[in-house]
Amino acid sequence: MTNGNRNTPAARGDALPPAHDIAGLARHVREIDPARYLDEQARLAYRTALKRWPVLAKLMGLAD
Repeated sequence: MTNGNRNTPAARGDALPPAHDIAGLARHVREIDPARYLDEQARLAYRTALKRWPVLAKLMGLAD
């Protein structure tokens, strides 16, 4: 979201969107180390996918 400001990196297309909230915060706050934070969104998406496609998960050898 650029909020109408065309001079931001996102508006110019210079920057990719962050992979998750912590990565986005780390871009603005140098003291934040994204490697030290647990990505809960990724874990929940993984568990949801296992429930949604159990046969595929079993064929791929993925565990809960």
